[in-house]
Amino acid sequence: MPRLQEVRFLRRKRSMIGDIEIVAIPHYQTNLLGESDTSLPTQLDAFLQDKLGDKLTKNGSKYKSFSYGKYKVDLFLATPANFGNIYTIRTGSRDFSAWLMTSKFKGGAMPMGMRQKDGFLWKGDERIDCPDENDLFEAIDVPFVAVDMRDDGKWREVAV
Repeated sequence: MPRLQEVRFLRRKRSMIGDIEIVAIPHYQTNLLGESDTSLPTQLDAFLQDKLGDKLTKNGSKYKSFSYGKYKVDLFLATPANFGNIYTIRTGSRDFSAWLMTSKFKGGAMPMGMRQKDGFLWKGDERIDCPDENDLFEAIDVPFVAVDMRDDGKWREVAV
């Protein structure tokens, strides 16, 4: 496996990166009803604490941040129900993600009556699970935008 500084591109195949964003689904402990409890520590929490300790600059239940060499690493924790949503939004680009989550009324892609809240897509009071990126695009009725089209406004060529 190459060392981080030898990596020439990541998900969006950019030659230059500012930071690294990772989306993961940790194995959550379950409560008495057998439901995943995202408020309880995971094995990932123990691993990060052991390896990074006070180098974790943010250590919440859904988001963690630390440095790896000269790179800032953002680790977003998802569930199987919202992985596609978090993965799409957090692996950007920032402008693409903002467009995707902005209402059509304001020039974005989000249909009226829908919103992004607490890591999930909502239509009114109904939560829409998006386990895969395709689920998110389908739910908001936008053609799938390939990863290499999510920079420099290229998504507008595909999605409009």
